[in-house]
Amino acid sequence: KLRLKGLDLGFKFIRKPPSLFSQSFQSDVASWNNSFQNITYTEASAKYLFKVNKFWFEPRARINLVSNYIYFNENLKPTVLDGDLFNVDLAIKIGLKLKNFKASNHLILASSNQSDIYRLPNVINNTNLEFHLFYARVLHLYVGTDVYYRSKFKADAYSPILRGFHIQNTQELWGGAPVVDIYTKFMIKRVKLAFTYNFINQGLPYQGFYTTPNYLAMARTFYLKVNWPLFD
Repeated sequence: KLRLKGLDLGFKFIRKPPSLFSQSFQSDVASWNNSFQNITYTEASAKYLFKVNKFWFEPRARINLVSNYIYFNENLKPTVLDGDLFNVDLAIKIGLKLKNFKASNHLILASSNQSDIYRLPNVINNTNLEFHLFYARVLHLYVGTDVYYRSKFKADAYSPILRGFHIQNTQELWGGAPVVDIYTKFMIKRVKLAFTYNFINQGLPYQGFYTTPNYLAMARTFYLKVNWPLFD
């Protein structure tokens, strides 16, 4: 890693043997014997932090090249990718912090030359807005919202037989629409309290979504969080 003021440059190179599980396995439900070659990971990254008064901005770029990438196909068999896997993701973090308000946004754009094998959402976005209210001159009250977005994609499915993930082509995850949480937090003497209402926009426009194939995300839920230190 190399740091020059606000600029961070990184390079990573890893060469390792494939897992023993992907090389050889024998059971009543599945079996294989392979002679996969070593897996090579090469990564280059760069990011720069801009700060202007209460505003900050951080772009980032990362490139990954993987040779002999091993994955489990739809038949639950370990397979080596024919060719190299090349991934690029570009990210932008933006933030603003004022006396009684702060906002931040994290946007990630990702792509792969083997998108039919290496599955990931092309767009990821997380947004946070928070207001600070000073109530009755004694209570600092924070009210905010978190908004999450993932574009649709066919993520790998979990297999109890493998105790791991494999390629699937039947179910898309997320709904292509944002998920909104709202919260408030405050402190009374030494006790921290927080109230959170997750997925408050359920039904607008969809009732639910999957985070992993066949695994539904948590529906609209109310949380009460208490942090009460009993000792100094």
